[in-house]
Amino acid sequence: NPPPPRGARPARRGPPAGRLSLRTPIAMARRAQLAGLKLLLDLHSSDFWADPGHQTTPAAWAGQDLATLASTVRSYTRSTLRQFAAAGVPVDMVQIGNEVTSGMLFPTGQLYPPAGPQHWPQFATLLKAGIRGAHQGAPRDHQPRIMIHIDRGGDNGGSRWFVDNILAQGVDFDVLGESYYPIWHGALADMQANLTDLATRYEKDIVLVETAYPWTTADGDGFPNLWDGSTPLPDQSTYPPTKQGQAAFFEAMRQILLKVPDGRGIGFFDWEPEGIGGVGWEPGAGDPNDNL
Repeated sequence: NPPPPRGARPARRGPPAGRLSLRTPIAMARRAQLAGLKLLLDLHSSDFWADPGHQTTPAAWAGQDLATLASTVRSYTRSTLRQFAAAGVPVDMVQIGNEVTSGMLFPTGQLYPPAGPQHWPQFATLLKAGIRGAHQGAPRDHQPRIMIHIDRGGDNGGSRWFVDNILAQGVDFDVLGESYYPIWHGALADMQANLTDLATRYEKDIVLVETAYPWTTADGDGFPNLWDGSTPLPDQSTYPPTKQGQAAFFEAMRQILLKVPDGRGIGFFDWEPEGIGGVGWEPGAGDPNDNL
């Protein structure tokens, strides 16, 4: 079955006003490089936020058939990585799509269309095009690691179903990215069991590329939060929604990653630490994550 939509992100056609150009992330990449950090670039391949329920093809790419769309994805990805490299900040790791559990670039790459068979070959064609573009756009001596990102952090059956299918289609990648939000994805024990199995089964590195935990039940801007305290979290008795509880939860998660077999649990990204009241999905919107 297709994954259910998550969150409060509105469907739209075209990017929102005030969208960023590549100049902004390239400038941020320079700052990260100066701080001694490496760069993970997340290409949503959409005009707005992409997640399992929202994988809208960019308005400029609408109406393209599969072959044309694959060529567009390849050339866009190639151009993007070339621009980072030309600015002196080559990409270290790149996501081909964001939370692509249900596919990407709907309807062409939609895994579970309303009618008809699942679209694994079409989806894999688009993934492969993005992967080719990433390798073509990066310097030969600084090739990025390729991440495929899904949102099944505590769901081993769902994770295996997805990975088995893309491997059967010949998709070659280096890192499996998982979103893990206790709000939707179960307890720490579920996540640990999933990562332990995936690392052993597929021999690929794993990153919890999106995760969050509340530090308060309060709402910072009047915009409804994704978690308001009315539904208990799986491990809430051990990790209360306080600053100390949040810190302890992240430390517990770090310890789990350190125990993933063969050193395959290589890290996590808190999403998003800059989420504060009044700074939302787009200019003028509230933030449903301000307590995370």
